Amino acid sequence: MLQGGGKVFDKVTLTNNSANAVLELFSKSTSEDSIEKGIGVLLSYCERGSAPDVVKETVELPVSEFDIFTKLVVSEYIKSILVVDDIEQFSRPILTKTEELEKILSIESSLSKDRRGAEEMSSELIKDMQASTHYPMPVKDIPEAAELVSSIKTFIDSIVLS
Repeated sequence: MLQGGGKVFDKVTLTNNSANAVLELFSKSTSEDSIEKGIGVLLSYCERGSAPDVVKETVELPVSEFDIFTKLVVSEYIKSILVVDDIEQFSRPILTKTEELEKILSIESSLSKDRRGAEEMSSELIKDMQASTHYPMPVKDIPEAAELVSSIKTFIDSIVLS
């Protein structure tokens, strides 16, 4: 390979922006081991600009549904029976998705060397928060009365035996 005059990298093209980005990441890296530093910089370069999927997903919920990240839609009837001074403030989302994502990402990044893993974990936690606070909860199977009574009797019997 080197017998041809050492022109190993002649066919490699690197735009100025890419070279500057790699150089900047390399200068910011704190790793002492040069191989670890180089690999870390290249991974960071490849992962730059990637945002967690949860930020890209903006799901509009129907008026009759909400979760911890959505603004509460209040009908005129509900407004008339609410005992609050500021309905606008009352209707605001409890949490802001992007702010919570940044907080979780900060914690996850401090616990993990892998930025991609921290982003994925943060995204999953936000999705779990959305799913666990979604109202109304999806109803899959509604048992018949006889089936419900039988299940409760079985449950009571298992408690008595314990």
